[in-house]
Amino acid sequence: MDRDDFTSSVARSLAERAGYICSNPDCNCLTAGPAETDPTLATNKGRACHICAAAPGGPRYDQNQTGPERKSPPNGQWLCANCSDLIDKNNGVDYGSER
Repeated sequence: MDRDDFTSSVARSLAERAGYICSNPDCNCLTAGPAETDPTLATNKGRACHICAAAPGGPRYDQNQTGPERKSPPNGQWLCANCSDLIDKNNGVDYGSER
């Protein structure tokens, strides 16, 4: 299946613009920090998430978006792993695509 995934630079930009804090206003948890087992490493529990899905059949898919629009920063947000899963449950019906 073809997907319009974010590039690594777009994902990094979303994370940096959010200060590595989950963008869900009900959460706001820090998504990056030191690894527990090795003080020279970092851990990241954040994800660059599509507002409108990257592929047909995904949550909030918008057939009117172009591929470049789907994988651009305005169609993304930085979320922790928990919130990332939460917003896509039930095919995203509980969380709309309004910006």
